[in-house]
Amino acid sequence: MTMADLKNSTLARALQYDVSYISKWTSGRVLPAEKNTEKLFHEISHCIVSSMSDECRKHFYLEYQVENDQTLEQAIFDNLDTEYAYVRDRGEPGSADSGVKTSFFPELTLPQFIAKMRHPDLRKVKDLEVVAVIDILRLDHDYQLMIAELENRRSVATLNYPGVHFSMMINLDNIEKDVTYNAVFLMNLLTNLSNVDFQIYGNSQAMGKIVFTVKDAYCISGMIVTGGHCLAVSTSEDKAICGAMYSRLKTFCTKEALLVRKTTVEEMLSNHDYIQSVLSHNPQWLIGRMTEHLVPEDLYEELAVVYGQQNPSVKMDELRKIHTLTKSVTEEAAIQILIHEDAFLNFAVSGVLDFYNYKITLTPEQRLKYMRNLLILLEKNPKLDIKLIRGGLITDFQHIPNPTLFLTNALSYLRLERKGNTNNISILNKISIRDAFRRFFQDVWTNYEDVEGRDIVLETTRHMIRSIEILDRVDSQEP
Repeated sequence: MTMADLKNSTLARALQYDVSYISKWTSGRVLPAEKNTEKLFHEISHCIVSSMSDECRKHFYLEYQVENDQTLEQAIFDNLDTEYAYVRDRGEPGSADSGVKTSFFPELTLPQFIAKMRHPDLRKVKDLEVVAVIDILRLDHDYQLMIAELENRRSVATLNYPGVHFSMMINLDNIEKDVTYNAVFLMNLLTNLSNVDFQIYGNSQAMGKIVFTVKDAYCISGMIVTGGHCLAVSTSEDKAICGAMYSRLKTFCTKEALLVRKTTVEEMLSNHDYIQSVLSHNPQWLIGRMTEHLVPEDLYEELAVVYGQQNPSVKMDELRKIHTLTKSVTEEAAIQILIHEDAFLNFAVSGVLDFYNYKITLTPEQRLKYMRNLLILLEKNPKLDIKLIRGGLITDFQHIPNPTLFLTNALSYLRLERKGNTNNISILNKISIRDAFRRFFQDVWTNYEDVEGRDIVLETTRHMIRSIEILDRVDSQEP
């Protein structure tokens, strides 16, 4: 309010409240009634943004890493909501309990614990250092989603926050209890946090623990027990305690324990990781979006020109050699491919192709070349064993875009689906995580009831070719 030069009296008129109420809220003497907070916080957010000068608005855009007033209002709403919950849970405003830096609770339910994890400092989008030890794969699915904040999420983040650093240690032993769900959960966790510097580590010492620390600001820890409860929970805002806890936990975040290693396609091309992935034994591909692997030669030349203009450091001759190798592999080698039905539909309608992690929109004519080439490959190479996944793999993640996974014996990596083309390539860095994803792939391949065989893939491909032809005719008839 101060930065926006918004006076208590102006806000009171906008909210139709007595100015004395506003003064009590801003001074911290009283909290608004909980039943009215959602409507109230939206109105306050709108009033703040509406009162800003252009200079102030630029500052807020930078501070919150947003691009328009609507997103800024939502960010301010989130701030108010988080701060309200935090102050409410600490005790009545102005009471003795509200100033206590360290607290102890013999027992909390997991929802209560997770609510206390959401400290106001987490609203920062720069200079934020977080480390956590969470036996997250041991938890019931609902609690996993609450911690990862994946409930009802319907889009992936577009803005990057390089100043936010988050390290999480998990116990990978529990992945076997439901390997398909947990593998999909981890892929979506990585997708959800791809806009920050997120690193995930495997550590058996995470077993039965849940510890969350914001450097020099806040920490909470407890022991997970059955029934969705935590025992011996302690929280602290003592800077010395939080700093010591952060430093100690950070020592366990070693390269040896890193489960996935972030990279870029350009790095994979230059250091030969990409070729290694294409040529390695026992390839298994999970396709969430159409990629360059199935592009015919004539179309490849057209797209390579576009890609080269956007990525001048890439050597085009080397790129063509890589495509020749990839083409030979898809025409001759034995490959298991699981392809999402949405990958066909999205490509046919939007024409967006993931070309070495660079999104290129193809014309209807180019889409036809791509789909006809896929049909030729399927007819030419009987060892190209392909199946179609109808719908999403897991109901909890139906609304989240499907990632793409390339598994081989030597090198395996993920292409996470987000609107940008940065910070979304992750190499599976440990044998343990690669083997877990192998078991996930095989479980879906063998046991998933909504997986259709090769004949359905051929039928779907032909149907999509006809659909693109219709779209092309309609487009050509437009004035």
